[in-house]
Amino acid sequence: MKAMGFEPTKEENKQMLSEMDKDGSGTIDYEEFLAMITKRLVNTMAKAEMQKLFHVIREALNVSRMRISAIHVKNIADLVGEEFTSEEIKEMVEEGDKDNDGEIGEEDFVRLMRRTTIWQLPRLGE
Repeated sequence: MKAMGFEPTKEENKQMLSEMDKDGSGTIDYEEFLAMITKRLVNTMAKAEMQKLFHVIREALNVSRMRISAIHVKNIADLVGEEFTSEEIKEMVEEGDKDNDGEIGEEDFVRLMRRTTIWQLPRLGE
């Protein structure tokens, strides 16, 4: 796992092993292992793409900070032709804003994007 860039904790390893053993045989066969690794790789690649998108948006809007605000979300929506009310934008920012500073950071953005239909990918444990 470490050779592929994954460093799971012991608890995560236990969870993965129990999830991989789909047939309850007590052993993990090649197909079970391959299915788990595929999910992990898809997840990692999707997150990297979302992080890149966050930085592209920041650069396109000329945002020097590592966070985007409701005004930036409105500008993004305008750029892509989406119409949101001020209340909808406020709700989006509030949903992603875990530290209540009125802005969305990179990890908040990734978490929000994972909820959209574009990024509905299988995640480990689902």
